[in-house]
Amino acid sequence: MNGEAVWRREVNIPDEWAGEIVNIHIPGIKSYNTVFWNGTPVGNTSLTTQKEDPWNLPRKYRVPADLVKAEKNVIGIRQFAPDKQGGIHGRAEDFYLRVLSSRKKTIGLYHPDYRESFKTGDEPYRYFRW
Repeated sequence: MNGEAVWRREVNIPDEWAGEIVNIHIPGIKSYNTVFWNGTPVGNTSLTTQKEDPWNLPRKYRVPADLVKAEKNVIGIRQFAPDKQGGIHGRAEDFYLRVLSSRKKTIGLYHPDYRESFKTGDEPYRYFRW
């Protein structure tokens, strides 16, 4: 049917993932969506960001390290289908979470002021004095 649907899923995050950047992979969401991590939007595909119907595009959204806590976390998906064909599709093994980076492996590799709070990672030009 036309309109909006909302799905929620609780996931248990291991202690060693707490405070790490996590990547959410969803194989396919029919039409447009917003994905939330513990109530905070972490990514979307909308009418303004996608010109064609994104039904077959896998969604990969990055969850900032400050949102990832140990134990129970909630992933929410708000989906809008304008064409009576809503839904989430894909094989069960194609829905997964992955640690994108580990602070233990990156000590000393980045500027001490490195931040993950920018939408696409840190902004390298902010280090240069123009």
